[in-house]
Amino acid sequence: MPSATRRNVLALLGGGVVIGSAGGAVAYTQPDQTPFVIVNNQLRSAQVVTVQIRTTDTGEILMDDTRTIPAGDEQGYTDLVADKPLLVTVRTDNGLEKTYSWSSPAGNNGLGVGITADGIGFEVATLS
Repeated sequence: MPSATRRNVLALLGGGVVIGSAGGAVAYTQPDQTPFVIVNNQLRSAQVVTVQIRTTDTGEILMDDTRTIPAGDEQGYTDLVADKPLLVTVRTDNGLEKTYSWSSPAGNNGLGVGITADGIGFEVATLS
């Protein structure tokens, strides 16, 4: 699939983690058969967020990014490695931190990460 819109991901991630609100569509384009991660700041203030994605087997860092995500906004990460277990660590400047072990990130998977006052949550969606 060449792209996924926020609305598609929201519909797929529905239950456990709400990652966004209704509004304009933001597209993240990635090559076919490549998983992606969307980090959504659901707080009422901007957050400095560090996202590190590494392989489980060797610990190779595929991506290490720190940026400010405005309140109610999101950041997408594409061009990840498919079919290789990954560790996704998300940390905020106010002390929240959580790591998710993504055991089988298929090319048609998206990982939604929601940052709320209660913590950080993860939800995997499979796009068709």
